[in-house]
Amino acid sequence: MQCPVQTDNPDLLLDFCARTLTSELTALIEQHMVVCQQCRSFADGQRQLWDALDTWQPERVSADFDDRLYARIEQNKFHGFWSRVAGDRFSWKPALPVAAAVAMAMVAVMLVVPGSSPDLGPVQQSGRIESLEPEQVERTLEDIEMLKQLTPPANSTSARSL
Repeated sequence: MQCPVQTDNPDLLLDFCARTLTSELTALIEQHMVVCQQCRSFADGQRQLWDALDTWQPERVSADFDDRLYARIEQNKFHGFWSRVAGDRFSWKPALPVAAAVAMAMVAVMLVVPGSSPDLGPVQQSGRIESLEPEQVERTLEDIEMLKQLTPPANSTSARSL
C-alpha cells in the first residue's frame, strides 16, 4: 500500500479515524501504520481530536432563548441603515477631527502638486521639467558672460555722472 500522507491522500486516514472505511481498507491501513510513522502520528492526532470532541459538552441555553432571539430580530427588523449607523453606538465627535485632518492633507497636496496653483511660473504650470543638455548649459553660461560684458558696472556709471 502507498502511504496516504506521501501521496497527498490524507482523506483516507481521516475516514479511517472516523471508522467509515470497509473492513478490508481498515486492515490495509492498520498494516501500513505498523511501518509508517507519519501515518501513525497523524492517526493518533486524529483519535485525540475525536476523543476530545466526544467528551465535549456544549453549554445549555436558557429556555426562553428562542423567544428573546426572535424578539430582538423583530425589534431591529424595521430599523434602516442610517438609523443603525447613527444610533447610540456611533458618535460623530471622533469623526470631526479626522475629517479636519483629511481636509488639511488635501489642501497640502494641492499646494505641493505642480500645476495646481495658476501663478507658479511656466515650468510648474506645464507640469513637467525639461531635461537640460550640457551644450545648452554651456551656451547659457556664455550668454550670461556676454551680457555681463555689455552691461557697465554700477560704480562706473556713478563715477561718470560726477
